[in-house]
Amino acid sequence: MQASYFKIMNDNATQTEQKSFCYANGLVSALSLALLTSDKLLQLAQSPSLADALKFLRETKFGAGKSVENPEDFEQLLQTEWESVTEFISAQSAQKAATDCFLLAHDIHNLKVLTKQKYLRLTESGVPLLRGVYPVQSLTTSVLQDDYSALPKEIAQGLEDIDKQFYLGNRKPSVIDALLQKAYYKTVTRLLKSCKSPQLKAYFTIEIDCKNILSLLRIKKHGLTKDALSLMFIADGALPRKLFDALYAAPADGISALFDAEEAYQPYRDFIKTALAEYKNNLPFTQTELLYVDMQNKIIVPHKSDVDGILPLIQYYLAKKTEIDNLRLIVVCIKNRIAQNEIIKRLRKVYV
Repeated sequence: MQASYFKIMNDNATQTEQKSFCYANGLVSALSLALLTSDKLLQLAQSPSLADALKFLRETKFGAGKSVENPEDFEQLLQTEWESVTEFISAQSAQKAATDCFLLAHDIHNLKVLTKQKYLRLTESGVPLLRGVYPVQSLTTSVLQDDYSALPKEIAQGLEDIDKQFYLGNRKPSVIDALLQKAYYKTVTRLLKSCKSPQLKAYFTIEIDCKNILSLLRIKKHGLTKDALSLMFIADGALPRKLFDALYAAPADGISALFDAEEAYQPYRDFIKTALAEYKNNLPFTQTELLYVDMQNKIIVPHKSDVDGILPLIQYYLAKKTEIDNLRLIVVCIKNRIAQNEIIKRLRKVYV
């Protein structure tokens, strides 16, 4: 199944069909057959060299089996594949508010990078600029011209708040990250009100709560003041701000007890246990972040075969995003001679 198949699918759809859950979910069912399984990813991760990895990937027909000779070309292949996925999701979504909740996350990443370039002359390596709801070029123009009128009101306000903070001399990358992250989740909270999907509400509630927990632990690890918690705390999760005030004041050994004290906090018991283990051992929160993604997927995946609803399209988007993220991780790690067991530990779980 070729990357251009996304375009064929879209071109063959009528305007009525493009806004039909049943039609879109039928297309998703067909496209899902081409997703790389966990076994394929493991085989790729165990490639003895970068050349072998790229050859193996070509044989899977990913990206229409296009030949890739070096990692730079490989990134272009991933970006082309992502553009196709984004166009497909946007064209087939019968509930734009729901799919925008996910696509906007990429716009927020792009805006963070662009705003840091504007104010701090910082360039970021790692995840490249990838289209979300808006083309990268239009976001670039908005940031350079200080014109945020085309963006959701919450994100526009977040960018204006950043402008004010930098004018006042509070010129820190963390300010950009925190204010844009808050703006994103304010936008998501508004969009979800029109979706009426308990699964999507639960999905983003988990994301907000887990990010707040990780922010709290990073603040404690670096000995930052409570003002940092106020800056980074995201509202609209299930875990209240008063809990995080208590967590901030508690010693590391007392954090688990605070979660055990309330039945409402029980869903996060395993998450906090994993997070504390990495925190106490001074490790990056790699396994913890994988765990909360797994928690989220368990909400969406049981609905991937629903006929009449947006969740199959969203599940396909998440599966494709995970596939592309895993492929980028594998190729970069092989290029940098990372041990195979380390690569495998970092892979995100796939639900094919």
